[in-house]
Amino acid sequence: MFRDFKNFQNKVLHLEITKKCPLSCSHCYNESGFSMPHSVVNWRSIIQEAAQIGFRGVQFIGGEPFVYPQLYNLVDYARSLSLEIEIYSNLAVPVRFDSLDKKVKLATSFYSCEASIHDAITGGVGSWERTVAQIRKALEVGFALRVGMVKFPNDEKESDIISFLENLGVSRRNLKIDRIRQFGRGADNTQPTVNELCHHCGKTAAILFDGTITSCPMARFISYGNVNDSSLVEAIFSEQAVAIRKELANRFKRYDASTWEILAGCNPDHCDPDLDDCDPDLNDCDPNHTCTPDFGCNPTLCSPDLN
Repeated sequence: MFRDFKNFQNKVLHLEITKKCPLSCSHCYNESGFSMPHSVVNWRSIIQEAAQIGFRGVQFIGGEPFVYPQLYNLVDYARSLSLEIEIYSNLAVPVRFDSLDKKVKLATSFYSCEASIHDAITGGVGSWERTVAQIRKALEVGFALRVGMVKFPNDEKESDIISFLENLGVSRRNLKIDRIRQFGRGADNTQPTVNELCHHCGKTAAILFDGTITSCPMARFISYGNVNDSSLVEAIFSEQAVAIRKELANRFKRYDASTWEILAGCNPDHCDPDLDDCDPDLNDCDPNHTCTPDFGCNPTLCSPDLN
């Protein structure tokens, strides 16, 4: 029925259930903060429709999803529909691990081995200590956890941060490194542009806290509908939505290797089999996921011989 759906990268729908967050990270792409609102979208209905359409999973994001009052109920509901779930949290707020199914995956961000540096970036005193404690706890009780690191212009070595996280018990294959994307508070007063998006954005879908449907959470300046005005399926598979995704996919395919490296951060580190989603040993590496020839870790784009 939905021919375009076969082109989706991983069939995971990103749900921005809140913009409220106890932290105020200096690079936050959607400018979350303590005074920002929770969403009023009917997320239960969206999750039900996502399962009916054929999405295999949902990712709860924010803001900080663990401050959203109905998060645990939404997780339980999504699990009842056999959807895979990931919650992307700063882990600086209390998490009721005993209320989560162990099949729920967790993800977090980490910025420094030094508490003072991490706290300065997040704008939250004590956030480093709380995040470290809950990384330990999540791994101790058996949750799958991945960690995203962002490169900041300081003297701290990435290898030191990686070693620190590995010593906490984080698997190296679950560590990702990215640069600051020029969106929100990380934009340096520049206008958003597709040049700052990663190359997966033509193959994903996200619903923002106000119901806006877009290609990914960072592509919030590109809208092709709102779930408050139409059904999820009508918006995602509208002619406008299909055209936008096709244009994004075509644009990223046209980048030459040197431009790709600058825009997408594609370098040998990102395509190390021990670090990237293209590790064949990972459960989610299949022909319909991030290891497709045109998307994900493409050996042609990441060849060490390229400039």
